[in-house]
Amino acid sequence: MIEVQSGDVLTVQKEWRSERLRLCGIDAPELEQPFGTESKQYLEQLTNRVNGQIIFIPHGKDRQGRTIAEVFISAQNAANSEEELFINAEMVASSLAYTYLDFVEDCYNGDTIAEAEGQASQQQEGVWSDPSALPPWVWRQQHSK
Repeated sequence: MIEVQSGDVLTVQKEWRSERLRLCGIDAPELEQPFGTESKQYLEQLTNRVNGQIIFIPHGKDRQGRTIAEVFISAQNAANSEEELFINAEMVASSLAYTYLDFVEDCYNGDTIAEAEGQASQQQEGVWSDPSALPPWVWRQQHSK
């Protein structure tokens, strides 16, 4: 079972074990921000089609104790059956998350995430449609005071 909390956090449950994952190298808008709900819904859509079957590569823990991970949908569940779908990069490519510059270098596939953002930002859709939109890390700083 997979439960999505936001566009960059999900919980994977297998039998008696539950693991809360924070997608490595990306930062999705908070639910209260523009595109926050859409980001969450897209991650739900991606993970719904896998029947609970995903692959994740852990990279340690964050301050909230979540496992920082690169998450993949296996080739047999992905739309393109030739290769796995890299969820972290897909969220950025869909213009529903940003590359988290402070942390993307910690990801094995950080270059793929950064490349996805370069292409997505040129389309000026989603998070890129409003030049005055605040990235989530800036928004959180302003709203935590």
